[in-house]
Amino acid sequence: MRKPRALRKGDLVALLALSSPAKSAREVEKAAQVLEGYGLCVLRGKSLGLARDYIAGSASQRLRDLDHALSHEGLRGVFFLRGGYGSAQLLGGMEFRQIARRRILIAGFSDLTSVLNGCLANGLCALHVPTLASHFVATPPNEEMDRAFNALAFGTAPLGSLRGWSSAFRVQGLQSGTASGRLIGGNLTVFTTLIGTPWLPEPRGRILFLEDVGETPYRIDRMMTHLRNTGYLSQLSGILLGQFTECGAPKPGRWTWLEAIDEALRGLRIPTAYGLPCGHGHPSLPLPLGVRCAFSTRTGELEITESFASNK
Repeated sequence: MRKPRALRKGDLVALLALSSPAKSAREVEKAAQVLEGYGLCVLRGKSLGLARDYIAGSASQRLRDLDHALSHEGLRGVFFLRGGYGSAQLLGGMEFRQIARRRILIAGFSDLTSVLNGCLANGLCALHVPTLASHFVATPPNEEMDRAFNALAFGTAPLGSLRGWSSAFRVQGLQSGTASGRLIGGNLTVFTTLIGTPWLPEPRGRILFLEDVGETPYRIDRMMTHLRNTGYLSQLSGILLGQFTECGAPKPGRWTWLEAIDEALRGLRIPTAYGLPCGHGHPSLPLPLGVRCAFSTRTGELEITESFASNK
């Protein structure tokens, strides 16, 4: 796997809207200011000012915006304003090989799970981190999230044990065991839409991270069962479950989202842990995808054993 180049102060990064549109010009400016606060120079995409119902302009407009950003030889990173929906429309036109060759840091989550895993499928590590408007602007990161983001985007050392990076770290076992492998995944709903496409990462020996928001337990069961029925889950080394925000049962006494996943995984005997503070909740710890990690349900440890970014 190729590693993105570690960012440095003064680097050029793009802020784009490849999914849902901006809610206001003020939101866009605040998002740009967040990146500028890290010492980065921000290229504001035209897509930030576009709206076509629930998406930020047509697919061709958003692709042109991305291509314009990539035309800058000094571009070092791409960040996204919002998730929502829309990035899947662009996958067939995205220059993933160019992005991987230039080792550009791609950072996002939620709907951008499709883009992150498109990078992974093309051999480039990517950063699972909340989009600018949904977290950094609406709910500024706490000290722990800020420290982890700096370490991943600007540093070159492995994070090591995540227990030392988040006081909310409470990993527990759903199916006991130990696992090691490269980390893939992201939002469960979006990840399942990659089945049958060229942008679904190879599962063999991988650890699949999943999170979601606003889904009922039976829908979560359905998606996990679909992944199981394709044979994808049985090839994994392990599964890590993050935050499943607002995914409660519609009626008291019904299964929780965790019980629904347990039902879908029954009999597979894949080491599975839950409680990772990553996803749509607050705070949400950034997570490097594509790097090697290991976890144990017995000790509750999760260790990132490989660096995410590189200066070379």
